[in-house]
Amino acid sequence: MKIMDFKVDRSLSAVFITSILKGSNLQKIVTISLGALFMKTVFILFFVNILISALYSLIDPQSFFTSFVNATFLIGLFFLTIGLFLFVYGGGFFDGIMNSFKQIRKMSKEGQYVSQFDPVDQTVDSRLDAGKRKIRFTNPLIITGSFFVVLDLMIAFLFSP
Repeated sequence: MKIMDFKVDRSLSAVFITSILKGSNLQKIVTISLGALFMKTVFILFFVNILISALYSLIDPQSFFTSFVNATFLIGLFFLTIGLFLFVYGGGFFDGIMNSFKQIRKMSKEGQYVSQFDPVDQTVDSRLDAGKRKIRFTNPLIITGSFFVVLDLMIAFLFSP
């Protein structure tokens, strides 16, 4: 579903609620509020970046414009890095690594003994759950971070001597 050209990241509970309310007018209200929550998160991250960058630029002895562009780039890069990490984690990349460590641990005699008492080794294969984890802040962090990184790269290219 798209609202204002942004893909809405729906959690499992939101999908459950909308499936119960399917076909009613209340379903439209729930899905619009999910889109509003997504956009609200993007705008909050946007204004947090602007506010922190402006405060830093007032303190920094360099010119305001240079400090502001540098600060927005670094904060945007931080948002983008955290968002991409959450995207990779939500996709289940690290589950394969954890399963490999469990298999290696079970190969030794001491590891077999310890795995009898360890509840981590008795869990269901997590590869079945890969890709089902959705973290609400992933897409807003990626969108806000990439916006500021691209914008600041364009500003740096246009205003470079």
